[in-house]
Amino acid sequence: MTEKALSSVLIAAALLSACGDWREDRLLSAEFVYRVGRDPKLARSAASRSYFERHRGDLTSRRAASWWRSYTASSSVPARVAAAYALGEARRPQAAALLRRLLLDPDGDVRRAAAEAWGKLEPRAPVEPLLGSSRDPDGWVRLAACESLGRVGDPKGVAALRERLADPNGLVRAAAAGALAKLQPEGAEVDLAPLLDDPNGAVRLAAAQALQRLRGHNTGSSP
Repeated sequence: MTEKALSSVLIAAALLSACGDWREDRLLSAEFVYRVGRDPKLARSAASRSYFERHRGDLTSRRAASWWRSYTASSSVPARVAAAYALGEARRPQAAALLRRLLLDPDGDVRRAAAEAWGKLEPRAPVEPLLGSSRDPDGWVRLAACESLGRVGDPKGVAALRERLADPNGLVRAAAAGALAKLQPEGAEVDLAPLLDDPNGAVRLAAAQALQRLRGHNTGSSP
């Protein structure tokens, strides 16, 4: 079983152990846990939609807010990961305060999930917390932060994305290139051009696609 699949099983197991009133539900049966182990995407969807969003989606009531605070502060890493993904799927502005805590979590998987979730909030949450995540010591967190900066689309994120074009992790450089193309700041083509000679093939491809997007935008906006 891969590391991602194992993580998915742990998420499902955390939901099973934490939610006694749901143990008889078909979605959280032994068969479901097995399926989750084979499909990490299913784990993410199940953690958010099948439990959190459907049954704890209200972030405004005092009772629900108290429940969410306790879950995001859980000693279980898989539980905090699941909570972060669920908060992103809920897409409610009240989730921002809870996600801020998770962006600073001691566990990298939790910080990564929170950085991904931040980019899904509606209306768009302030971009500043993601700026710190873009410099996280964990490359996966930096990658998630770059992707979310691209989704949020705030010009305040441009400097952080330009900095990540020189990241030691190739996947982060590729994510930064894609995000920068979405924001389309002035001078982005100059920033991205050197990546066409990057030693990492994924980075070269991302840079080429980003430049194509930028040039298509500029051509389309020409009189």
